[in-house]
Amino acid sequence: MDLSDYQDLFLPAIEARLISDLHTHLDDAYPELKESIFYHFGITSEKEGGGGKRVRPLLVLLTADILGIDWTSVLPMASAVEMLHNFSLIHDDIEDHSSTRRGRLTVWEKWGIEKAVNIGDVLYSMAMQTIQSPDLPFNAASVSESALIFSRTAFELLQGQQMDMDFEGIATLQTEDYLKMIAGKTGALLAYSCEVSAILRRCTTDIRNHLWAVGMNLGLSFQVYDDWLGIWGEERQTGKPTFNDLLAHKVSYPVLLGLSRSADFRELWLDDQPPSTHKVQRMAELLVKSGIDREVLVKSEEYNNLAISFLEKITGNLDSKNALQDLLKDLVKRKK
Repeated sequence: MDLSDYQDLFLPAIEARLISDLHTHLDDAYPELKESIFYHFGITSEKEGGGGKRVRPLLVLLTADILGIDWTSVLPMASAVEMLHNFSLIHDDIEDHSSTRRGRLTVWEKWGIEKAVNIGDVLYSMAMQTIQSPDLPFNAASVSESALIFSRTAFELLQGQQMDMDFEGIATLQTEDYLKMIAGKTGALLAYSCEVSAILRRCTTDIRNHLWAVGMNLGLSFQVYDDWLGIWGEERQTGKPTFNDLLAHKVSYPVLLGLSRSADFRELWLDDQPPSTHKVQRMAELLVKSGIDREVLVKSEEYNNLAISFLEKITGNLDSKNALQDLLKDLVKRKK
């Protein structure tokens, strides 16, 4: 089996379990909560799910299969990590003032900020319940430990988001602080998604640490590459204008490198004038002139290679291991 075979097998099962869990929690809930959360996930009477790439649930199932665990037994974990991820997206859209997601109005635009905060919190509560699903066929102590680490992961994710908001617009921000922020905001949940099956299986500390490192380095690679796409990704590929992050005056990894390396870039970035098309094109040119576009891609590849090196330390099902390696590579070749 290759990656596409695993995706054909796993993705429908992930979607079915997620929808089942949402119905379990929401069918008797206040109607507006059910309507808004189903809307966020793209679930309607005509269409059951289909929104998002489900990367985190895929990591849960692939690592379970590598370790020889029946992948169907960890579907509740796959569902829970996707709920937690989407809770963060609902709040992230509020904090970033994003009006659309996947071509539709965001939850806060449709229901208002106050209700969207509460809707996100409900989804967080559902994730915490799902991670301790009563149908998990694992040792009770293992389930308890996985739930505790899930809670800690949520803290790391939220701390990363807090840092992201606090760092907004700070031209003196150090790249080390930025990388620590994305380790929480992006890396923590990916790391948990890779480690959770090893927790449930009571694997050795080394195996757990290796799988955690796979996910964490994937998260760093993913976000650094996302920062590259935010400036140099083409609109026909990403759905956003080229130089979008420069137009939005977003502090990102290439911007931080530019601020520390190029006096001309720094002068333009700190200029109070609105970011015109000519201005952002000039800023992008200065980043390229300093070699920062290539450096960002190299940094993303370094993290990706680290993730693969930790995966290679794990013994187990070779097919699913190769599929996971392909997934790691594909995520830093994506166009959006």
